[in-house]
Amino acid sequence: MQKTIYTTLISLLLLTLGLAACKPSTPVDEVQNKNHDDPKKIELILFDCHFHGNKVHATPEQKGVKYLTREQVMILEEVPGKGWQISSKGVDRFIVQGGKEGVKSPDLSTIIDPAKRDWTDQTFIAEDQAGLANRQYGLIIKMYDKEGKEITGQFATNGEDKRHQFFFTARNIRPTKFGDPTMKFTDGDCQYMYYYYFDTNPWDKTLYDGAKYTGISNPIGLKGFMEFPVTEIRFELQLTLLHARSSKFSGKDGRPSPFYGMTPKQRATDVVDINLKGIPFVVFANAGEYLSTNTHDLSKLKPEERLLVEKLSDAACITEQEALDDLWYFPFGETPEHSLSEGRYL
Repeated sequence: MQKTIYTTLISLLLLTLGLAACKPSTPVDEVQNKNHDDPKKIELILFDCHFHGNKVHATPEQKGVKYLTREQVMILEEVPGKGWQISSKGVDRFIVQGGKEGVKSPDLSTIIDPAKRDWTDQTFIAEDQAGLANRQYGLIIKMYDKEGKEITGQFATNGEDKRHQFFFTARNIRPTKFGDPTMKFTDGDCQYMYYYYFDTNPWDKTLYDGAKYTGISNPIGLKGFMEFPVTEIRFELQLTLLHARSSKFSGKDGRPSPFYGMTPKQRATDVVDINLKGIPFVVFANAGEYLSTNTHDLSKLKPEERLLVEKLSDAACITEQEALDDLWYFPFGETPEHSLSEGRYL
């Protein structure tokens, strides 16, 4: 009898241990246990670009230009007690041109909402997809830890690419002093700033290097290009990096969200690693505006040329003479050599 009791107790003990061993562990909250470091410095590299088929290539820098450079770099740093701040080591605003030559008021109804794009399409030809404006600007994002080590790749490897996506939203849109004061603007409207994801696999290689384009199927936003259909406006870019708890593909039919905003589900259940507000952009003039008079004398300019000089002067906070000297280089300065093997690619 006693032996039976001992046998029963041992059996119960083994059963209890077995149940304990099989009990499922508490799921790890990926948001609370991130597989990446937190960025403390961010570089935004904006550059004038053009296309070679489906390859996006930086336009060579115009020699002699001081303020309206082809490439602009903004550095943002997280300052203790102040949050994210624009560093004096880079530009304090992005100055761009947009629109189409000869088009003062574009038909905004022709601009397709990115949420209605066929995200199942795995192909992408930059020349065909772009065209809302005559100028495009590449944007590369680099992130660094508190020691200054680049950590960009941490957001695109080890499965983190399935959780992370940058969103690009235009806020506080308003006309410049040369714009139409009667225009009504809506925050977040893609008609004023359009972003194309151009991520690749591997993340740090380009189509020119033989990488695969993944910007539609798996958009992260580490690199892409922008267009500005409406000119003579200012806005602040809100740059948000989503960190999904499980997957960022929570849109309709499992599609990723459009560039300008998260889905209601993402806003309710997920978190953000970065939320930068107030990055200044000035779309100061139409892409078709340029100097045709070869002069550095303000008094000899045509009225429309003088107006262009005033627009750049206002956008860059420089004198009109400095603006004229910069603008002069584009039609009359030394033309930079264009080499397919040199310059940035996305």
